[in-house]
Amino acid sequence: MARLYRRTDYCFEIYQARDGWRWRCCAGNHRIVADSGQSYTRKSHAIRAAMTLHEVASHAEIFVAPTTTGRKARATRKEPTR
Repeated sequence: MARLYRRTDYCFEIYQARDGWRWRCCAGNHRIVADSGQSYTRKSHAIRAAMTLHEVASHAEIFVAPTTTGRKARATRKEPTR
């Protein structure tokens, strides 16, 4: 397993799976916080994809998607009756 770009407590790992090469980003507690979602036929392609994410992630916008119903989510908690 190759480790790339150790940055604070996060790292990108490149590994070979049954279906090809993949990458995953792990936090300091060794939990996976992101993965490639697809396999790559070449190790170099998986490395390139991880490097691209590493380069652009700090500039990415955070977008909160609307709920599936298209309306704002409402709390379903009921107030106690008096």
